[in-house]
Amino acid sequence: MVGGRGVSASARRKILSGLVVFLIGIGLLVGLFVILQAPQQPAVSSFAPNSAVAPTHASAPVPAKTIPPSPTGASEKVINQRITPAPDRVAKPSTPDGEIVAEVNGQILTRQNLRVMQATDRAMAQLLGGAPPTDADVLERLVNGELVWQAAQAAGFTVADAEVTQALAELLAGQRRSLADLERALSASGLSSASFNSYFGRLVTIDRFAQRQAQNRTVTAYVGALQANARISFGPAAQLAMTTATAVAASPTPRPTLTAAPPPQTALPAPTPIRAAVRGIEAGQLAPDFSLPALMYFVTNATYTETASLQLADLVGKPAVLSFWTTWCPYCRAQTPNLVAAYQRYGPERVRFLGVDVKEAAPVVQEYLRANGVTYPIGLDTDGQVAAAYHVTGYPTTYFLDAAGRIVARHTGQLSAEQIAGYLAALAAR
Repeated sequence: MVGGRGVSASARRKILSGLVVFLIGIGLLVGLFVILQAPQQPAVSSFAPNSAVAPTHASAPVPAKTIPPSPTGASEKVINQRITPAPDRVAKPSTPDGEIVAEVNGQILTRQNLRVMQATDRAMAQLLGGAPPTDADVLERLVNGELVWQAAQAAGFTVADAEVTQALAELLAGQRRSLADLERALSASGLSSASFNSYFGRLVTIDRFAQRQAQNRTVTAYVGALQANARISFGPAAQLAMTTATAVAASPTPRPTLTAAPPPQTALPAPTPIRAAVRGIEAGQLAPDFSLPALMYFVTNATYTETASLQLADLVGKPAVLSFWTTWCPYCRAQTPNLVAAYQRYGPERVRFLGVDVKEAAPVVQEYLRANGVTYPIGLDTDGQVAAAYHVTGYPTTYFLDAAGRIVARHTGQLSAEQIAGYLAALAAR
């Protein structure tokens, strides 16, 4: 347990302020997140209400008592903060597929979790004068916060009630806000102060545990290690949380209409140099290059054979579907028949398909392909480097590319047959 005894109130405020900004920068927090801008080393905080119902986690921290904020002195620095809520855990058997946003090591996160986080963000934005985060940011923090929470629970890590109470008082004091201000903001969003206090305990637990585990490395590196060893998959509802991150490349700037013939020129102007194409994961950018060994299906003998490497250049010339997946991901398995059917209908003459299996051995992948009738090429990203270049944090994640290899859209989560058809129709119209 990280205690506050023997440390001044000013020092505690500086530590918590630094902790909040750093982790928010990497999208760590789940729950109500507080972003504190301060000159100290950054870090993160998260906590969450769920309407008026307290969470039912067996090992969740005891709810913080309702307390008045500590007085704000003349030398107190006003700090910007943002708060977002942590998710309640939902029993897997009772959750419809259409409500599932993600699974983190088997723990389901739902659309309701996202709605609660968004509602709390709006309340805190109103209270503090900031802008709520994007849905894409909420989803990332939801997943990463769950990872840290699971690690803290496995380690039996807890934080004392008094420490949680003091942390809340210091946060409000740092913003020159009172408990009444907070309660009014939460009430306007339909969120109870009791639930807020309960989830604030989760916030502090995540913060303190992540800081302790990071030790001589950054918190970013610690969370990255958790991700590398986690099983994260995105459900059918994940794309609803990524609407602000999925974009279509902007239309070309229209040419101006000339109202009169241009004056005669004695010399042609110097041509404008063409800027080198930028590679990245945003719409309109060239997709990151790669070279991967691949499993190819040969019709002549109905076998899957590992061949020489496939590259991004092999997709250029036709619109392409580039899907990152694993055999253990339940939503990848549900998506496979839809991709197989789309390939049979559109590929390879009209659309090129490439599945990229991440961090699995070729025999495991071959068996899966054989059992599911997959005949489009499969790249083997055994060390996860290509997935990292495409910023894939969970599966399935699918990119849609135009014939020049530029990104048109990214879909997070399970694709339905209708969604695939919609994306491909948009590609064909370009």
